[in-house]
Amino acid sequence: MSGAPTSGVDVEVAETPVPSTAIPPPTAYVPTDNDVRRLKAALDKADKQAEGAQSCNAAEQRIIDVAVELGAFTSPSGYKIARNEDVYRHYPAMLLFLDAIRRLRVDFPSHEGCWHHWWHTFQDRVRHTIVARINQFGVAFTTGQLYIAAGFGEYVNRHTTIHGNPRQGNFPQELVERTAKKELVNFTMFFVAYADEDIYYQTKTDLRRRTELWNFLNDYPNFVCQSAHNDSRQSKARNFPQELVERTAKKELVNFTMFFVSYADEDIYYQTKTDLRRRTELWNFLNDYPNFFFLHYSPSMVMPDGQGASLLGDRDPFYPERGAKKLYFTMFPRMIPIPHFIENQGTINRIPTPKPYSERRNEVAWRGSTTGHERPYSLSDRSRVVAQFTDRGKSKYPWADVAFSATCQGVVPHDVPRFGNRIDAEQLINYQVHIDIDGNTNSWDGLRWRLMFGMMVVKARSSNGFVQWYYPHLQNGVNIIEVPVDDVSKTARVM
Repeated sequence: MSGAPTSGVDVEVAETPVPSTAIPPPTAYVPTDNDVRRLKAALDKADKQAEGAQSCNAAEQRIIDVAVELGAFTSPSGYKIARNEDVYRHYPAMLLFLDAIRRLRVDFPSHEGCWHHWWHTFQDRVRHTIVARINQFGVAFTTGQLYIAAGFGEYVNRHTTIHGNPRQGNFPQELVERTAKKELVNFTMFFVAYADEDIYYQTKTDLRRRTELWNFLNDYPNFVCQSAHNDSRQSKARNFPQELVERTAKKELVNFTMFFVSYADEDIYYQTKTDLRRRTELWNFLNDYPNFFFLHYSPSMVMPDGQGASLLGDRDPFYPERGAKKLYFTMFPRMIPIPHFIENQGTINRIPTPKPYSERRNEVAWRGSTTGHERPYSLSDRSRVVAQFTDRGKSKYPWADVAFSATCQGVVPHDVPRFGNRIDAEQLINYQVHIDIDGNTNSWDGLRWRLMFGMMVVKARSSNGFVQWYYPHLQNGVNIIEVPVDDVSKTARVM
């Protein structure tokens, strides 16, 4: 954690912070009679152009004419749309275009099909613009869900965005499948990769991976390739509350709003903390789109009032305090934490009321996967903690059951000190002492749900400085016991 705790407030009552950058309210303006006449003339043109279903495409120019008229007397700066494509690329023009559609829907309800058509055309083109801009700073972060809400009722759309696999649609998937059904008479598996380099080229200098490939091919003589793409980030899609977010947006949003839920473990601010170019692109993007928000299950460095650590010092465009020394702080605007990972929310709902503390097993327990970017993996916080409780692959102490239960990111069981069986949350609540250890970022909502159920938690102090939004409300020695990574077993012993 960063700094001393500020209070002993229980995390159970901590609220999700409000985004630090709000959409400014429109400036009130009373149009003159001439303004009204100009707008009415533009609406009349749009009405004539929208007659009949075949004229919807031609109605675009009339919508833009209305948007131009709106900009002439509603924008404080008199914003002008210079080119038609501006309405899909620039935030002020986007607002004018949507306001034009809103007015046309009200004044000419008989052409509802055209206004629906142009909303969907608009949001589709906006999506391409936004994803292209995010790609400039996001890289792997851009795999997730992008929501575009117009702020008037049913006009909310969700888009799945996938980074790094644009070729997926170019592969002859149906042809391969038909050929396999027709020609193959034995049990066969085959895989088509989307990467530029084949697997033999990728492993040409890596003895460990090359050996694993050799062993794999020997173990599966029926393997040639496999027809489906396997991306762990994409598999997370089913765990995200897509319908819930979309329904909430339809009900609550009154302004044109865009928000993005990433499938990446690391939030975008953590990903760009050492990259000045990407950081600057992110800064420019947020300035260009004041209606854009990030949602993330694990914003790893969000602190009170939207501050967090940065490694770029006073070069960071988010850096607000140029007089500070040694420690640099950056604003993390429009990052909204999601309190519970949706998969764990279901688990939390299933967990029965825990037994009284005295009736739980007087033992310490932890299970987790091999997340963490340190290599060799023995340098990671998780491996270092598990090693303290392990002797030759077995538990060192009768009062502790601390082990990995899943592998990922290229780590295999023989890379870790101890590998054990899975223990579900319903079973974990029967232990008196729990451990919290960071992985790729912090432990997502792992710490939070343990505190909600009254667990005693020994937290390994993050070697990477990961901080979640509610950490400053925790008091060391009251809500948690936070100690250096290498002191976890020593502390757990006396709990």
